[in-house]
Amino acid sequence: MACSVFQFTDFREYLKAFLEARKEYSKGWSHRYVADRIGLKSGGHISLILNGKANLKDRALEALLDLLKLSPSEGLYFRNLVHYNQAMTHEEQKHWFTRMNESRDSSVTILDVSQYVYYSRWYYSAVREALTVFDFTGSEYQQLGAKMLPVLSGAEVHEAIDLLIHLKLIAKDAKGYFRSVNSILTTGPQLNGFYFREYVQNILELARNASQNVSAGEKYNSWVSMAISRESFQKVVEETRLFRKRILKIIEQEENADRAYLLNMNLFPITERKRRKKS
Repeated sequence: MACSVFQFTDFREYLKAFLEARKEYSKGWSHRYVADRIGLKSGGHISLILNGKANLKDRALEALLDLLKLSPSEGLYFRNLVHYNQAMTHEEQKHWFTRMNESRDSSVTILDVSQYVYYSRWYYSAVREALTVFDFTGSEYQQLGAKMLPVLSGAEVHEAIDLLIHLKLIAKDAKGYFRSVNSILTTGPQLNGFYFREYVQNILELARNASQNVSAGEKYNSWVSMAISRESFQKVVEETRLFRKRILKIIEQEENADRAYLLNMNLFPITERKRRKKS
């Protein structure tokens, strides 16, 4: 297994990577096989867990730890990671996040929990960008919400403003208007974790709505289907990263913003990978 569990902040993503690596040299590691080994009724249940549609129960978790053959420190981190990903409240998330930090390899850095909360709602980042364009003193929640696409309620804007202040991502300027503290806030080239996955799904829904409700002159759409190797996939990813850096440079130099936009880039498979014949 090339990847370390300490590099992950979502146990589902780790399991996906683990199973894919196993299948490279052993076809027996199917969802059905894993389900049988950890006491679940079907391979379909494993798929539900991996897609975030079902939780991993404690008994199955302990059986899975035996199956994965993790070291004691890796097993402790993985157990805490499962509880963190499946926590239902913010307080539970904070508790298990702390436990994760305590049990992780000291050479691995993971994101602060507050950054995950920022991406738990699509409109938190959208409201932050809107403050670059519109004047807001701290009371015109309904008015600012009406300028958003889609429209937000006054309560949603209030919620976003409170969080942004708490995370110190916005502050009042000399004129008394709330503005972003930093011009650019980015997740980096790769999104991970439950909140990020939910955020991406919300962004895709926003893109769908924009394709129907925003006029052609106010949006840009482009896509390409391709058949490439794993090596070429990595090259495309790297080119996308370089392009993204150039876009961030344009944003950094912007001085007369009059509208907030969202740029979304996705690269994902549309077929299964062809299995290489063993010689």
